[in-house]
Amino acid sequence: MYILCTALLALWTAHAVVSQSQQHAWWKEAVIYQVYLASFKESRKENAIGYGDLDGIIDKLDHIKDLGADIVWVSPFYHSPLKDMGYDISNCDSVDPTFGGQLGDAIRLIREVHKRGMRCIHDLVINHSSNRHPWFLQSAESKTNEYRDWYFWRPPQYKNGSRYPPNNWAGNNNGSAWKYDPKTEEYYLNLFNPFQPDFNWENPDTRQAIFHDALEYWFNQGVDGFRMDAFTFYSKPHGLSDVPNCPDGEFCDASSLYLNGPREHEYLQQMNRAVLSHYMPMFTVGEYGPTYDMDIIQKCVGASRNEINTVFITNMCDIGRDGFNPVPWTLTGKGGWRDAINFTQAVGSVAAGDGSISRFANDSPKFRVQSGKALAMMLSTLSGTLSLYQGQEIGMVNVPDSWPISDYRDTYSTVYYDEALVAGGSSVGALKNLSLLARDNARPPFNWNAKEEINLADQVEDPDSVYRFWKPMLRVRKAYKDLFVYGGFEFLSLEGEKFLIYEKAAGKAKALVYINLSERTGEPPVPVPKEGEILFQTHVDRSSSTFEPFEGRIYLMQ
Repeated sequence: MYILCTALLALWTAHAVVSQSQQHAWWKEAVIYQVYLASFKESRKENAIGYGDLDGIIDKLDHIKDLGADIVWVSPFYHSPLKDMGYDISNCDSVDPTFGGQLGDAIRLIREVHKRGMRCIHDLVINHSSNRHPWFLQSAESKTNEYRDWYFWRPPQYKNGSRYPPNNWAGNNNGSAWKYDPKTEEYYLNLFNPFQPDFNWENPDTRQAIFHDALEYWFNQGVDGFRMDAFTFYSKPHGLSDVPNCPDGEFCDASSLYLNGPREHEYLQQMNRAVLSHYMPMFTVGEYGPTYDMDIIQKCVGASRNEINTVFITNMCDIGRDGFNPVPWTLTGKGGWRDAINFTQAVGSVAAGDGSISRFANDSPKFRVQSGKALAMMLSTLSGTLSLYQGQEIGMVNVPDSWPISDYRDTYSTVYYDEALVAGGSSVGALKNLSLLARDNARPPFNWNAKEEINLADQVEDPDSVYRFWKPMLRVRKAYKDLFVYGGFEFLSLEGEKFLIYEKAAGKAKALVYINLSERTGEPPVPVPKEGEILFQTHVDRSSSTFEPFEGRIYLMQ
């Protein structure tokens, strides 16, 4: 919904490599509802601390079910220093006090989800741990500690009497991917942040411990699967060699060396044999990122490869950005939004889009509701496993650019802001960029009651609301799943910057989708069909050849 790739369609195995019996599966037809725990719902009536908790999710499971969701995806709730809002885990078989503190709360959540006929999946963060994890603390004790090789520890390089990291890899924290530890006089690898040291998956003891603590434990508690955080980072290249052609003394992007590393598929297949295959029917979706490499995707999700079920690719989400800097984007041409959609739909049944009103439509009061409905129609009629992010169902928008930097919690946002100012940029410009592209845009509290302009309570009663559109739209998707979940996809026009017009087909059945993604009234470049019926529409009783701003219609052709 906001800047995160939140409204996603998960990539499946391409039809070309999937057997007839495997083409249909419960998780392909499911709607995932993602809960960002910290801002979803706080159950504490007294001594409230301003963070959501597991009981808060339980309180709102009926809302999630009534919306039309089938899977509840819960962000990390485990013990953590919370330097990366739970993605720095110090004990994965626990519940952090911030989110309730009781292991029984997590187990009860799984059971309550199941009582409502839904399934529950957790975030699986096993590329790295917190630097406060007992395994890492042990590894940092000495060079001979039995846990030392569970992480990547390496001696420094010395050049002209100065100490340097073991290689020239840049981390995602905009500095070296290595952190020096004066106690043992070595560096440890951290591709994301110094407080998130990377596990050494080369060590079979590390893999077995991860499988036992992070996967088997929660499967035995009843969880139905996992969203796999940074799963393409597991395998690092042997020797951890330098990035070639990197200027001396600088740190360079090493992702071409460690993404989809040499043993990545071996590790995923081992995980499947050792754990996943013993807990069927379960569901796994991997966080991939942007790609146009069909071969790599099929290697991850090919049915015969026994690795994972699906991946989130972010081609549609990442358009229009260069880090935290907005860049122009279009519907047309190479690299445009139609290209991104085309790839996600061409890989068989595919991939991903961001439903952000603020980024891809218009979040002004005049157009917000129409924009939310138009994007809901688009996402609900593309093939793949649909994933909604909390608040998307009520059309929440990004934070204002008047937010001070002190209100941002994401470490990448604060680092960007500081670096922008050091480079001579203005605070006004940096905050404007953050209000469009920061991860914190996805993390304000869900507005349950009529305390904010955009809230669920008002929309439940308003027949013209975004919420009252999403519910029947999801029912239409499921009722016509052969078309919208499994159906073939073809753009009927690749021209212009206003309309997305495409066909979904399954056998003799066809649906034509027309969406005006602009603030202007106009006629589509492909005339609306004279035959067929309007199956669903964003605007009431509209059948003319002219489309209002952000108007969408689905024509059913029998």
